[in-house]
Amino acid sequence: MATYLFRFDFQHTTETIKKLSSVQYLSFRKLYIAIQVVIGAVSVYFGAMSSDLVKQVLFMFFGCWLIISWKQIPDFRASKIITQANGELPKCTFAFSSEGFSVRTGNKEKNREYPEIIRIVSDGTYCYLFIDKERGYMVPSSEEFKTFICEKTSLQIIPVKSIFFVSFRQILKERKNTKN
Repeated sequence: MATYLFRFDFQHTTETIKKLSSVQYLSFRKLYIAIQVVIGAVSVYFGAMSSDLVKQVLFMFFGCWLIISWKQIPDFRASKIITQANGELPKCTFAFSSEGFSVRTGNKEKNREYPEIIRIVSDGTYCYLFIDKERGYMVPSSEEFKTFICEKTSLQIIPVKSIFFVSFRQILKERKNTKN
């Protein structure tokens, strides 16, 4: 039997589901968000330059909507998960050993190896361990755990950043620091 170095019991709430969905989308869909914001800005520009009042209103409304609505996709995904859960949001138990980690949700237990983690993101309160672009785990964060998980995965932790505060250097760091 493995000796667990870290063990976390984590009860999801509607807020944690929304946060996980948002972090996942920000972590892997920056290009989509950027394209949406650029199209929105171009639409606003065309609206401002148009001499026809109807075109002005339509272009500017559409552009403004695109610029501010990028967050609707992760919110929709989170709402879908919350609805499917029927008020029974998952409680997960995470156990990390030197060989790998296990995730128990209800009666199901999944054993994982550290090389399965393709990216680690942190917002200070939680670490998000992504298995792929669509699936990840949210665990409470501590400096000891961050050091441990970085050693086991050979990945660096990427901070959560809004699309509006991301630099080209940050995007390159994320690409370099993600396993395929």
